[in-house]
Amino acid sequence: MLIKYLRIKGGLTLAKVAGSIGLSKSYLSALENGVKPLSQDLRSRLMQIYGYNPSSFKNFTTEDKRGKNIPIRYKLDLLLRQLDESKVEKIFNYAIQNVAQS
Repeated sequence: MLIKYLRIKGGLTLAKVAGSIGLSKSYLSALENGVKPLSQDLRSRLMQIYGYNPSSFKNFTTEDKRGKNIPIRYKLDLLLRQLDESKVEKIFNYAIQNVAQS
């Protein structure tokens, strides 16, 4: 999801980035959504296309200044994709319960 955020932030289309890196739009979309694994080489190439130094990727994934600028919906989506269905349901029920109490 981070690479999707950086692409959108840069005003780049899926087609433009996919074409410039030699991937299909569907494959790039799968990478962005965590369906396909992102190799370090592809990650580095994408970071360069988005105007960042490849080593900057770690800064976006930590709690430094850059990491805090990433909208929470991208972070939450990434987290939810890593959890199994029962854990997602527990989080959902917890959130619903606490929103109702607010």
